[in-house]
Amino acid sequence: MWRMAVGLLRLAAAWLVLGLVSWLQFRWAWNGLLGGNESIACASCRFADDIRLWAAIVALPLGVLFVWLPERPGFWLLRGLLLLAAWAWVNDALLFDRMWGVFLPAERLAYQLHHSALPALLLSVALMLVWRVGRKVLSARFPLLFR
Repeated sequence: MWRMAVGLLRLAAAWLVLGLVSWLQFRWAWNGLLGGNESIACASCRFADDIRLWAAIVALPLGVLFVWLPERPGFWLLRGLLLLAAWAWVNDALLFDRMWGVFLPAERLAYQLHHSALPALLLSVALMLVWRVGRKVLSARFPLLFR
């Protein structure tokens, strides 16, 4: 019973982490930092339309992997790559297709590498650090959560 409750809490935490990646990406992109050219109001409407699909397809499977990876140093790189993959998928599926229509895959990849790779990497590292510190703090206060 406890294991199932803890598993559900971990899954919810993973969904929130990956949801935060999506939210930050949209706020930055539509404010022009990543080349967006439409208003926040318009972006909010589009984001609200697509968040259910995004959560179902990306956040839950990546979140499960993110949370259940072992706490060894080699797996932190994999966690960062999972966050980077979530970021790239959101860029690809929600930002590109809505703003400019369908690009050729090579053009899309080149644009994403130029405009999104560094912010995505920095955000991934920041979220991993927040996850690690938060996990230590929470595990000290609630040892059953992170066994």
